[in-house]
Amino acid sequence: MLKVFTLITVIFLLGFTSQPSKPNKAPGDFSFIGGDGSTTTGLPPSSFQNVNEYEEYFYCPVYGPFSVGDPDFTATFDYKLKITNQTIIERVRVLNSMSEPVYAASQPSRGYFNNALMTVSFTIPIHDYLTNNGITIMFEILNSHTRNIIKEYHASIYPLSYPTNLTAQYLRNNVYTTNNVAFYGDGVEMRGVNETFDFRNIDDYFDVDYYYRMNLSSLIFTYESAFELTYSGVSLRFKDDHHLFPYMTHDNNDNIVLPISLVRSGKYVTLKFKNKFYVNKRTLQTSDTYRDGFALSSDFYLPVNGKRFFNDQVLYLDFYLIGKCGLSSSFPITYLVDKSLASVCHDGLHCISGGSR
Repeated sequence: MLKVFTLITVIFLLGFTSQPSKPNKAPGDFSFIGGDGSTTTGLPPSSFQNVNEYEEYFYCPVYGPFSVGDPDFTATFDYKLKITNQTIIERVRVLNSMSEPVYAASQPSRGYFNNALMTVSFTIPIHDYLTNNGITIMFEILNSHTRNIIKEYHASIYPLSYPTNLTAQYLRNNVYTTNNVAFYGDGVEMRGVNETFDFRNIDDYFDVDYYYRMNLSSLIFTYESAFELTYSGVSLRFKDDHHLFPYMTHDNNDNIVLPISLVRSGKYVTLKFKNKFYVNKRTLQTSDTYRDGFALSSDFYLPVNGKRFFNDQVLYLDFYLIGKCGLSSSFPITYLVDKSLASVCHDGLHCISGGSR
């Protein structure tokens, strides 16, 4: 009888200590899962490999962004608790904008021992509950006997508002931050994911030292988000009323549109011309197609003798559907120049002088 009791006890304890294995995530892997199942890669959250054996841990990949009416999805949570051995229940609840529970689901109770890393999955019912007012998602761990909450993680999310059109005047004076449209676990807690744009460093004029090269180095803005920076299009547009650029393609309104690429480094985003140009070294005439005698260049040049026509020209920096929120705006920028490339000595980078003896 004693042998049977001992055997039952061993099986009982083995049943409690078994647990799902942690998904095999490569260091630095941070997959963002959208409502359509698509994934992108961005900044990594905390890695479990760097967590002390006795520290607590909570992780899940980024889920979102979401729109009203999106289907339910399955979220997987990894966690490690700093608690004594006990029987637990894992639960997910959804709260509406009034902080009222509208949904709850839990897994069967199981034992938690020896600071184990646990994995559990839940269906998150956004189809019926996500509204424009948002919801709060709560992942909770309870003691199965007392029903007291041992640990909870939560984040509020809202449906994606898309597209977003804001004036240049507003963006030059304000930092724009979206609502949380996704969530993830960063190794410590559950966090909402939003987007923050700061265009306040984009001036309303190009103030350059001398006239010849269109310099984009002053056009910098910041983008802060766990999402990668995406965009449909960015361009620099201006009207060629004086036909200074006969070798450039014009639209039906005599506009020249120069496509721009965005380069993100940390939170900073710089601009560069997307396409190459062909430049006449003597006249600095620029072409967007190959021409004999023109040299390939990454820079857009202004013709040597065009300062009096191009100075005070208004150019438009157009952003179209930037970020997950689809931010669009058009920044007017006036071109101001102090010196010509070649002119009389007080007005030129390379001065021209003459006379007779």
